[in-house]
Amino acid sequence: MRAARRLELEAADELDLMMLYLHQGLWFEDYRPRKDESLHIVNWTDELDRHFLYKQLRTRPNKPQLDPVEKPTVTLPEAVDRLVSALERKELGPSLSCAIAILDLHSDALRKVEEAFREMRHRVVADGRRHTLTVPISAAGHDLVFVEGPGPLTEQEAAFYARVRFSKGSVKVYVVWWMGDPSTDKLSTWVFER
Repeated sequence: MRAARRLELEAADELDLMMLYLHQGLWFEDYRPRKDESLHIVNWTDELDRHFLYKQLRTRPNKPQLDPVEKPTVTLPEAVDRLVSALERKELGPSLSCAIAILDLHSDALRKVEEAFREMRHRVVADGRRHTLTVPISAAGHDLVFVEGPGPLTEQEAAFYARVRFSKGSVKVYVVWWMGDPSTDKLSTWVFER
């Protein structure tokens, strides 16, 4: 169950929510709330606090030091992580919207996307043609369409993929063309709304 849907979620601090997201996302698969029940999120920032204390102490060599503490990050499947990193390097706008939509997926969905990326990449290498992967990202009719293969993809071609999804009931479509190699930064993004 997604926290924002059927469950009132409260936090002592926005950073508690961020750290909860980094650890498990905002999904509560085994939790079934009773009617009018809310969930309070507290004390999730210890790891973040230790990281920033470590960084602060490093600027003061005369103070006792902590062992290195890595900055907390979300754990993503490798190809998804590379894609989100490539999206982060792009300018704001559609790329940011696409990255947020991807990060909003449940961890099981991210693993399936990772597997589908590998399969799609094999097909592109085998036949040299474009292939697509469509991932529904919300009950509100939002879809992510990943296109991999020869490019670049034009906005007119991306709009075609969006129209296909609109014909199936989607109301918002994120289209991402990516060559799968973040070092080349060959990536284009669009967001279409019906």
